[in-house]
Amino acid sequence: MKKFYVSFLHLKLSVSILIFTSLMSGSFTSQASHGMGGEITWTCLPTGQFQFQMKFYRDCNGIPGLAMVNLSTTVPGVPSIPLPLFSQTDISPTGLLSNGVSACVTCSQGSANPPIPGLVEEFIYQSAPITLPGVPPAFGWTFSWGECCRSSALTNIPGAGSIGFRNRAVMYPYQLTATSPCFDSSPYFTESPSTVICTGLPFRNNSGAIDPELDSLVYSWAIPLDDGGNVVPFAPGYSINSQLPSQVQNPLNVPATLNSSTGEIAFTSYTGGYFVTVVCVTAYKCGIKVAEIFREINVVLNNNCPPVLNGQNQAPVIDPPFIDPVTGLQTSYSDTVSAGDTVNFTLSVIDYDLFLNNLGQTIIVEGSGAQFGTNFIDPAAGCLIPPCATITGGLPVSFLIGGQLNFNWVTTCNHALGLDTLCTQFSATYNFVIKAKDNYCPANGVSLATISITVEENNIPVVASGPAGICVGDTIVLTASGSQNYIWNTGQTGPVLLVTEPGVYFVTGDSIGFCSAPSQPIFIPQGTLDATITASDDTLCVYNSPASLNFSPPGGSWAGPGINLTGSQFDPFTAGVGIHTITYTISDSTGCTGTDTLAMVVEICVGENEIKGTSLMMVYPNPLTNSIAVTLEKTTDKNITLSIYNVYGQRVKELYNGNISGRNWTRTFDLSELDNGVYFLRLEGEGMQSRIIVKH
Repeated sequence: MKKFYVSFLHLKLSVSILIFTSLMSGSFTSQASHGMGGEITWTCLPTGQFQFQMKFYRDCNGIPGLAMVNLSTTVPGVPSIPLPLFSQTDISPTGLLSNGVSACVTCSQGSANPPIPGLVEEFIYQSAPITLPGVPPAFGWTFSWGECCRSSALTNIPGAGSIGFRNRAVMYPYQLTATSPCFDSSPYFTESPSTVICTGLPFRNNSGAIDPELDSLVYSWAIPLDDGGNVVPFAPGYSINSQLPSQVQNPLNVPATLNSSTGEIAFTSYTGGYFVTVVCVTAYKCGIKVAEIFREINVVLNNNCPPVLNGQNQAPVIDPPFIDPVTGLQTSYSDTVSAGDTVNFTLSVIDYDLFLNNLGQTIIVEGSGAQFGTNFIDPAAGCLIPPCATITGGLPVSFLIGGQLNFNWVTTCNHALGLDTLCTQFSATYNFVIKAKDNYCPANGVSLATISITVEENNIPVVASGPAGICVGDTIVLTASGSQNYIWNTGQTGPVLLVTEPGVYFVTGDSIGFCSAPSQPIFIPQGTLDATITASDDTLCVYNSPASLNFSPPGGSWAGPGINLTGSQFDPFTAGVGIHTITYTISDSTGCTGTDTLAMVVEICVGENEIKGTSLMMVYPNPLTNSIAVTLEKTTDKNITLSIYNVYGQRVKELYNGNISGRNWTRTFDLSELDNGVYFLRLEGEGMQSRIIVKH
């Protein structure tokens, strides 16, 4: 178990009161609607329909927002989607002015003369459930809404007062899957935009985009568009990747960077003004782009923020909770633990600034992170992989001057494995974002601490072993070793598994203090081979030509009479008269065998005169006494063999072996030495022919 403690610094300061009420030099003239941008997102509902939402950010110096907007689309058959007004909220900075007494200016006071910059009202519009038919094209379906005009006070857009703005989002196809029923929601932002920032201080912020399906997200800068969808050019010195002041405007500026993986924006600007910023969040499902959402927002960089008692207002300080393993100092926001450890630390948050009336500032602490439990207090639910991390008392919480947060997280082996969704393997590093902001106006001082905890596995090697295969009807034994407890993928427990069917088997070990880890899988194939043999004819006359044999699978061995070397034929003459059993056997690498047998019947067939071949063979007399005459008609000039066989298939006399020619070839042969009985006269060379002859 690991525990981390951070001491809390108590602060007592006594300084004189200085009241400075000026908010900002220069003027921001009011013109047209003063649209500050917004974002469009969609949700896939359980009904299989989509619900669209648009947030519109209005400069409080402009005209009020609408009661309803119509979202334009490029979806065939759905030219527009009506979005009634769902909510209306003032998201301007809150708190006190530098005097510590006067409240921050609200949106209702936004029409003051001169106008007060940075006051923002959020309008949320939401559609009824809607069905989108078909499949988006490769370039996607676009959803957009815009109007005129932007604020004429914008610094990085020339002539902005006569240029409209356009909110947009794009839905892309995924493996040609139809969108009805829906299967994917777009990413969405969890943090409201920061609209007023004091110059001269480092600034970091994160819009906190997340994806409901845990698709991979990539952040990038994007170009602003006018209400007709045309690109809005930046003023000289600014560009799509340099939308905020850089060293072009002031050598002291630190240009804005956008982390493509986390979405964190960081910069330091000594240049004041009013700036358009556009960020695109692209969602990838299994490496395929499925959605793009855009957030456009105007940012006021105020270079006339009134000082507090101890100078320029600074953001709260979030002390690092971890020891740096290199320096040994408590300066790190990241740590690595072993699965099973309890991560427990006290996080100190403090603001050293005092208002001009010598009062301390109030700090509001918020948090985000997919591994936090519900309301930051439930260890059992609300996070990606329970147990969840918690903050004692939950978030948000407020402190006067400073306070402490108690973080607690019981890690398990599941956290070391990470979360594996459709195609996304999450790493075992978990980010917990703590945001602390003070109550100073016109721009709340904001600090962001991303606490990263990596959970490492402490696996034990588990091994499963067994035979290379299984034969039909057999039972084999698989054994496991290396752990204290075992559970097989069949649900059975213990180190031994009895297997009666082929398949894939593995075992997971579990030992106290170690992670459960599956063994390498064992592939148990079906070892029994289904051997089969058939014959073109299983009943033959002894003088018939050989019968063809069909067998599978190849590669086996044969047993029985009359089989040639390849096993493709059964010769009745070689086998002899009778019932013969032939056997085909095949074995595999597992030691299993398959066998099939076939009975072949060979008959004498007395009285039949089956003739095969090109020549006609005649024998006389038959029965014979001492000699026999053989005539071959329609002969060709070739070699033949003429032999006498007994009923056992044994050759007892060769009568002729040589060339024959002529239309009628005739020879007489002496058979007086043969015993009385049944014999076969066999001709080979002119095809194969047999005759039964009887000597008496």
